[in-house]
Amino acid sequence: MQADPHSAGRLPWSLDPLTTIAMRIYGYEDQGLEPEHIVPKQLAEITLCASPDELVRISEFLLVCASEMKRMGNTYDHVHLGDRMKEFDGSSPHFVVATAEN
Repeated sequence: MQADPHSAGRLPWSLDPLTTIAMRIYGYEDQGLEPEHIVPKQLAEITLCASPDELVRISEFLLVCASEMKRMGNTYDHVHLGDRMKEFDGSSPHFVVATAEN
């Protein structure tokens, strides 16, 4: 049996397709500026270079954020990974989950 060449990277379970995509990715280069002088730019792509253990921890964080978003509705604003998981505080780039603008 030949492997399907288009199945690489697919999840082992199926999800209902999203009807619309609200996700946007923003970022900025670390230029040593104070936060009030930083203007994030919308990005077309990101590359997350991480260990398998870091990816597991980040996925746990994302699941908690998704649960909180659903529970809190419009009152949910944003959460920093480093505030929830201290191993990511200080030595790693900032990773923030925010509510999508609809």
